[in-house]
Amino acid sequence: MPAINHFDFLVLRLVSTEECHGHRLRQKAHLVSRDRPVAASSVYRSLHKLERLGLLECRLTRQEKAPARKVFACTVSGRHLSETAYGRYRYQVSLAALRLERELSDTQWILDALDAFTPRRASGTQPRTPF
Repeated sequence: MPAINHFDFLVLRLVSTEECHGHRLRQKAHLVSRDRPVAASSVYRSLHKLERLGLLECRLTRQEKAPARKVFACTVSGRHLSETAYGRYRYQVSLAALRLERELSDTQWILDALDAFTPRRASGTQPRTPF
């Protein structure tokens, strides 16, 4: 099974929220990516990869005065992967945030202690060097 990268996972998550066609999905990805440009080729490559893996399914819908449009939806396995992987990702991010918060509070305590024992220099004077 080919590996699913972060962008593929983003596409899978976006399709799991609502069925959509490639152009609409590109618009949603653009909004989520904080207005960074999202290449249409990347979106369609990811859609077709996820479809080949059986995580998405595609159906054609007719349009008036335009060619038929491909609409993508999550399969049961795609929805399951999206939900379980998203839950694991949220859990890992929460753990990392807690560790970082703990480390920063420990670091701040050390910096505060160092500041308390650092002699203050008069303004305009150069620090003494040991050599």
